[in-house]
Amino acid sequence: MSDKRSFDRRGPDAATAALGEDFDATDSPETGVTGLENRHYADGRCGRFILVVADDATGMRETTRTLGVGLVALLVTLSVGFAGMGAMAEGNQSGDAQVRIAHMSPDAPPVDVLVDNETVVSNLSYGNVTDYTSLSAGEHNVTITAADDPSTVVFSDNVTFDADTNYTVAATGLISGSGDTAFEPVVYEDNFTAPDQGNASVRLVHVSPDAGPVDVTVAETNTTLFDNVSFRNATAYKQVPAGDYTLEVRPATANDSGEVLKTFNVSLSDRTVYSAFAAGYADNSSVPAGSPDRPLDLILVTDFTAAANETTTAAPATTTANETTTTMTETTTGEQTTTTTTTEQMTTTAMNETTTEQMTTTTMNETTTGEQMTTTTTAMNETTMANETTTTSK
Repeated sequence: MSDKRSFDRRGPDAATAALGEDFDATDSPETGVTGLENRHYADGRCGRFILVVADDATGMRETTRTLGVGLVALLVTLSVGFAGMGAMAEGNQSGDAQVRIAHMSPDAPPVDVLVDNETVVSNLSYGNVTDYTSLSAGEHNVTITAADDPSTVVFSDNVTFDADTNYTVAATGLISGSGDTAFEPVVYEDNFTAPDQGNASVRLVHVSPDAGPVDVTVAETNTTLFDNVSFRNATAYKQVPAGDYTLEVRPATANDSGEVLKTFNVSLSDRTVYSAFAAGYADNSSVPAGSPDRPLDLILVTDFTAAANETTTAAPATTTANETTTTMTETTTGEQTTTTTTTEQMTTTAMNETTTEQMTTTTMNETTTGEQMTTTTTAMNETTMANETTTTSK
């Protein structure tokens, strides 16, 4: 397999933020796609591999495998190679490469991907996105097999991985397609910049092969979230208030008022970054013969959650319980028994727990016919501390 692969660098569609007062939206740093030439990424906000046969961690439809096993192999190989060139979470520059793979080709079947003879992706099917996988930077052997037949090796070669960039490799287009809808892997750069408090960040990734350019509007506010996004392009990330929304996907028009193709209800969590993949067929007449009908869908995928990567310090809540059992005195024919149990105090903090337990048992005196025996048991202190110490006065 040749090291040299041509690519077309194109910037992502401009995504306007005309969200209205209720949104108060701001743009996060833009994201895009990067191309590969001579196994190394060129700078560019959007780069696409121009390969009629492309590669991704997904395979061809089983019904067409005899026509395209090589296509599947190439697709998956490039996906793994490019993905490995990339992803580290914000603030975590370990030098490793990380990758996730998205299967967004509606007529392609599942595949397995192995790196250095270890399976990293198993049976990845349409509409699914893997977690990020960490790989050491450098050269790794990549092997692709049919998911339903591991003995069928469709590709095996060495691929070099770079470090410290986040990528999603998406299988797009149609195995049965041609021209603009031909099957291709696309590498999108993911941005893990945490949204402001109370906000979420979301971008649109257009991978529906027959939808044409689209607008995405917000039903609740009658505003435009993403404008004129074309096939295989990803918008910049947009910050919007966290919450529930009804999003409308429409054919792109000058005033963003095209007929609604489909509506989707989404929930966006505080300080979370999302990719929304518009995938599947906008028109069921576009479904290739013998292929499953996979209608237009909005697949919302979490890229990054700030809450899971930050440490929050909270003031401890303290509960104090005091228990005192006092003296009981019995006198019988010159015999006096005094038993005193005093002050058991326990302090427990809700977070970074500190527990101090003090128990003191004092002096038991017995006097019988001029003989005195005194037994004293005193001061047992037990202190358990985790991370913080809370001092409690008795």
